[in-house]
Amino acid sequence: MLRLRQMLSADADEVRRVDLLAWQDILPAKLRLTPRTRENILACRAVFPAGCLVAETRGRMIGFIFSRRWGTLGWVGTFGVLPEARGAGIGQRLLARAVAALKKSGCREIGLETMETS
Repeated sequence: MLRLRQMLSADADEVRRVDLLAWQDILPAKLRLTPRTRENILACRAVFPAGCLVAETRGRMIGFIFSRRWGTLGWVGTFGVLPEARGAGIGQRLLARAVAALKKSGCREIGLETMETS
């Protein structure tokens, strides 16, 4: 059963792991990622905690999303789903929940950050 919940500070290391695994097979070899730092994860979460979420199944994290808010402008940043969990609508559900949190907070415009290879 899929569970979406707000990201906690304690999730930082697992988010780092999922982030790296979610992107390593998508990006061209010349753009190989290094893991984000724990501090980076915590800083991203701190901007708008209500819109930073994780997806879990059977107690295992399989996806995440970051969003941020500046006044009435919302922004959805990095999100990822483990390769073996793709195709089940998890990314769509994370995105919908993040957008709902941004709207609830008063955002009137919401942007999406993406990469050419996405």
